[in-house]
Amino acid sequence: MNAVATYLLLKLKNPEADVTKDQITNVLNVAGAEVDEEAVDRLIAAMAEKNLDELLEEGYKKLVNIGGGGGGGGGGGAGAAGPAAAAVEEEEEEEEADESVSGGGGGLFGDESSS
Repeated sequence: MNAVATYLLLKLKNPEADVTKDQITNVLNVAGAEVDEEAVDRLIAAMAEKNLDELLEEGYKKLVNIGGGGGGGGGGGAGAAGPAAAAVEEEEEEEEADESVSGGGGGLFGDESSS
C-alpha cells in the first residue's frame, strides 16, 4: 500500500513523467518505510501501459455504484433520567448548600465556627 501511495504522490508531483521503481524506493527509504521490492515491481508492471486518470475515473464509477448507505441514525436523546437521578441531584445540591454555610475556608484561615 505504501508503494501505491508513493506512486500516486509522484504522479501528482509530475503527471507527465513515468514513475520508476527507483523513485518509489527512494521516497519510501527517506520516509523510513519498509520497501517491499516485489510489490513495487508488480505495481510498476501493472501501471506500465495504463493511464492513471482513466483508472481513477473507472474506480470512482465503481464506488458510486456501491453507494454509502447514509450516515446511520444519530444517537437517541437523553430521556428523563427518572427518580434515581433526581435523588442524586438533590443530594449534590444539599452538599453544596452545606459547604457554602461553613465559610468555605475549611478552617485554613482560623475561621472555624464556634457553634
